[in-house]
Amino acid sequence: MKILYDYQAVTMQTYGGISRLFYVLAVKLKEKKVKVMIPALLSKNHYFRNIGVPDYGKNVTNPFLRKAIIGINQKLTGIIVKYGKVDIFHSTYYDLYWVNNHMFDECVKVVTIHDMIPEKFVSEYSYFDELVQKKRKILEAADVVICVSENTKKDLLQIYPDLNSKRVEVVYAVDELEDISEENNIQIPEKYVLFVGNRKAYKNFGTFINAYSQFQKTHQDFYLICVGGGTFTEDERELIKQLDIEKNVIQKEVSDWQLCFLYRHAYAFVFPSLYEGFGLPIIEAFRCDCPVLLANASCFPEVADEAAIYFDPMDSQDITNKLNYIVDTPDIRDEYIQRGRERAEEFETETIVNKLLALYEDVSREKVR
Repeated sequence: MKILYDYQAVTMQTYGGISRLFYVLAVKLKEKKVKVMIPALLSKNHYFRNIGVPDYGKNVTNPFLRKAIIGINQKLTGIIVKYGKVDIFHSTYYDLYWVNNHMFDECVKVVTIHDMIPEKFVSEYSYFDELVQKKRKILEAADVVICVSENTKKDLLQIYPDLNSKRVEVVYAVDELEDISEENNIQIPEKYVLFVGNRKAYKNFGTFINAYSQFQKTHQDFYLICVGGGTFTEDERELIKQLDIEKNVIQKEVSDWQLCFLYRHAYAFVFPSLYEGFGLPIIEAFRCDCPVLLANASCFPEVADEAAIYFDPMDSQDITNKLNYIVDTPDIRDEYIQRGRERAEEFETETIVNKLLALYEDVSREKVR
């Protein structure tokens, strides 16, 4: 069997959940002697360089050069699909270059729907409208649609009721952070809670930072470390200043191994997001023995089950109370660390990869018939 993962995940992220997902899949499938191709002449991705995808280093900001790189990768993908006898073409994001392209007629076309955030929050971001239109066309063209959680599948079929549910499968997301030794550490405060990801409106950062400010009044030696999302915006800096927590809030851009280190030493990881497709940081935290506080929303109960402490994401006082609870009761904290370890085993990479490979084999046989 020949499987092709296209260039999109390779070129759109240096680090990140989507590119790491497809990197892990590629590595694990190769270990099973499956032929996996990633036709990308140029990449800015940290992971894929480990399996031979050329890396041009820093992010390319010149729009003409970016367009040229994408164009090269698209043409290369089409040529390999047409002449390389590819069985499975798996689109890693929502570019439309393969839709209605006869070069892709002979293979099974698969797409992964990572979340329904553009559809849920289209009114908040103008660029989401274009993404929604692309997804609609992708869904019409794909032979198989993979959702990363049951909740994502439910939302997908509600928003696109004409989509044939028989073409939609659930395969949980996979994630493996690069672990580290204690020697490879970074400078961090002794006590802190952790926030991971961007801070767009649906991430609910404003409610959370207000909750943290109340928590910090009674826990003045605790810091908040925010990982990813870029430096704080002017509005965020002003809010942090108004809350008088400037000295206790830190923003960092980190590598995977540094993120793992931060999870391991945090008193808790807090995920206040209103919506996610899967929520990979939950499993990351579980595997790094970090207790998890979660919004009682979207897919979170499906993923974490009883291994996390839940709060009302719109109630900052509830978030504050749960922070106090996890920090002030060491026995409870230890209990949730153990629950997280056990829950993480339910998302064992080998099991998920085997399920995906079985799906590839089934749909490939159906295509032949």
